[in-house]
Amino acid sequence: MDIDTDFQNQYRHVIVEYVQAKYGYDHVSQIVTYNMLGLKSIIRNVGKVLGIPYLVTDELSKNVPKKIRKFVYLEEEDREDEQEVEPTLEDLKTIPFFKERIDSSEDVAQLFKIGKLFDGLPSSTGKHACGVIIGAHPLHQYVGLMEVDGVLVTQFEKKASESIGLLKMDFLGLITLDIEVETLRLIKKNKGIEIDLDKIPLDDTKTFELLQRGQSGKVFQLESQGMRNLLKKMQPTDMSHIIAIAALFRPGPMQFIDNYIEGMKTPSKVKYPHPLYENSAKETFGILVYQEQIMQVVQDMAGFSLGEADILRRGIGKKDKQYIDQMEEEFSKRCVDNGVPEKTAKEVYAMIKKFAEYGFNKSHSAAYALIAYETAYLKAYYPVEFMAANCTINSDNKDKLISCLAEIKAMGIEIIPPSIRFSQTKFTVEKSEGQSAIRYGYIGIDGIGEDIAKTIETLSNCETFYDFISQCPNIRNNQITNLIYSGTFDIFGCRKKMREIAPSILETVKYHNQIKSIYKSSILDGLSGEAFYDGTEYGFKEKLDNEKRVLHCCISGHPLEQIRGVLKGYDTLISDIQDLNDGDDIQILCQINSIQQIFTKKSGEPMAFLKIEDEYDFCEAIVFPKAYADIENLLKEDSVLILNGKIQIKEDNGEESISIIVNTARHALSSALRFYVDINDLEKIEGEFVNINGIAEVIGVDTVHRQCYKQAYYVDYVKALNIFNKYKIKFVSV
Repeated sequence: MDIDTDFQNQYRHVIVEYVQAKYGYDHVSQIVTYNMLGLKSIIRNVGKVLGIPYLVTDELSKNVPKKIRKFVYLEEEDREDEQEVEPTLEDLKTIPFFKERIDSSEDVAQLFKIGKLFDGLPSSTGKHACGVIIGAHPLHQYVGLMEVDGVLVTQFEKKASESIGLLKMDFLGLITLDIEVETLRLIKKNKGIEIDLDKIPLDDTKTFELLQRGQSGKVFQLESQGMRNLLKKMQPTDMSHIIAIAALFRPGPMQFIDNYIEGMKTPSKVKYPHPLYENSAKETFGILVYQEQIMQVVQDMAGFSLGEADILRRGIGKKDKQYIDQMEEEFSKRCVDNGVPEKTAKEVYAMIKKFAEYGFNKSHSAAYALIAYETAYLKAYYPVEFMAANCTINSDNKDKLISCLAEIKAMGIEIIPPSIRFSQTKFTVEKSEGQSAIRYGYIGIDGIGEDIAKTIETLSNCETFYDFISQCPNIRNNQITNLIYSGTFDIFGCRKKMREIAPSILETVKYHNQIKSIYKSSILDGLSGEAFYDGTEYGFKEKLDNEKRVLHCCISGHPLEQIRGVLKGYDTLISDIQDLNDGDDIQILCQINSIQQIFTKKSGEPMAFLKIEDEYDFCEAIVFPKAYADIENLLKEDSVLILNGKIQIKEDNGEESISIIVNTARHALSSALRFYVDINDLEKIEGEFVNINGIAEVIGVDTVHRQCYKQAYYVDYVKALNIFNKYKIKFVSV
């Protein structure tokens, strides 16, 4: 038996401790997981044993793709479908790169022959994320036990544990519950309002309007693009609609979404085969969406008991053909006895068979729909607090945090960089120019864990950069670097200068503490360092690159901002593609966020899926083999390119996706932006130049000695032009 329950993620361990104390530690155990050998590990280790040079195995392992597209067999009806899956060693042989290496080297061929023996074997043990076994008697009487990371676990995996009749409880940590609690804490702190989510109205107009607009990013269960499209299409106005969405938006029942929406809009046109059928299916406009409806139909029409109805539901769900055929006769007979025509009974049973395969548990769907509604309500009324809470709870997951930050930008909410004076461990809400904004929390900075974040929070009154380091002696150099790059110490001066001086301050503080541990005082007592570090700052691009590395987004600006000011005619934004049609031509200025290279199934040629971004949004771009061969050398993460291609709009099981099919690409700038200025003129404007950080180099020209000097700072190209005009200074730009 398997029972699932959801708890706040931060308290999940408390639930496990509770059942251990209640039922006895020898009656409760977590479940083992077996981690399989990875392909890269197999290639490197088998190659090492065979004496193959490291350079060869390193090249092979670096070319192992994360995913490949291949046809796989699905459990349902033995269908096959093309999916992205993790490759096996055998799959690698079909890729041209590996095929060529195998054919040209006996050693590599031997590596693949022997390596195949290890493919799919376990390499280490772990423990299941949420599964817990509870036994009526001590568990060693049922199953072998062992210890993993100091925790008692079964030696059987979860399916094997269930198969021998053990009770498996899944104590699931649902972080959405943590997000709700954190949102409520922020609302109380900032607005003085206490909200009881159990008492919010379930027919709130503003909440449903948010859903109808498809603005459901970070709303539980409703945030995917397919869900957003469905919400806009359905225009939900009632909780029953959200419950239905949760049940319908899955493989299988998706095919009935249009029927549901049509019935929802014109319920008078829905036809029911029999009044007794209508009693169960009216709520969902003739479609049997929930398992409970199937059970109700057979009770109403054929007089089945509740137990018989549940057995029928399970039998149909397991596709037991003999049982299904047998029960069809029984259902028809009992329907006729109940006054239902046999033809109608057979028609209804055919519908039951069809829907039972996809039927979803309504109580489960309703529970999730309620949480979805609650998060939508919080986003509708308290968007800043809701998104700040999302950032805090997801701060330990880089990909999720990046997604939260992107949603905040899309909502038009300002993100304020970390500050030693105002930041806290968590993401917080404060006013900026009269509007609520989100202050970046220390916990979201790369390399800053919760413990050190709490320590930093207590040092908000440090008067100098030196004071901070001296009062935080256990902080590491890389953590200080990340704090500097994030902007935490901007009140103390130039980031570049602080980065240069930080190691020597760390050594000084370390030496000071060693002396004090022996002599109780030292000549360094009272040393506080400089109040402000002047100097030439990092160039705009380097500054943003540093921010992105440690904050996962650029807060001081975006690399495209200044480039867009230089180039003319590239005003199309990623957000604009939503208004274009399938097949429309597009030319867009963008930055590559990530690249996934794959190999085509038929020819094994390389192609790529790109995630591209601009100042405000993201989207997918696809580069097919022919175009990929021409522009592969341009495709690097963080490259700023101009892409030319066409819009592709696809619909898969009701989920619509928009992407750009790339035909050609080129660098946005053919060379670095650069100004050549007479050094005498440069002295006149240097004070203004150092305050307009940008991407353009400045070269001072000494016409007397015929020499050029690259300046340490970079300037904003457009603002620099204005300064030249203001002071009527001659220059040459490239």
